Amino acid sequence: MELVTTSIGVAAVAYGAYTGYLRMANPAKLGKLEAMRKFMGAQTGGIVHFVAYTILPVAAGIAFIFAGLNGVKVF
Repeated sequence: MELVTTSIGVAAVAYGAYTGYLRMANPAKLGKLEAMRKFMGAQTGGIVHFVAYTILPVAAGIAFIFAGLNGVKVF
């Protein structure tokens, strides 16, 4: 088990889950969300922000966790 890779994976999953929670509970705290909505339009900006700050960190975190548990050193 690679502790550094697994720890970074857990942190990435936690970050993605936190931003997902904030999107539902208090989107005003997400400054980049409003900036993206103004720049790209409400729907497109919201989708890009959701993918970049929620989906990608969770997916990468899961991949890092599995890699770390299998002994692969990513970092």
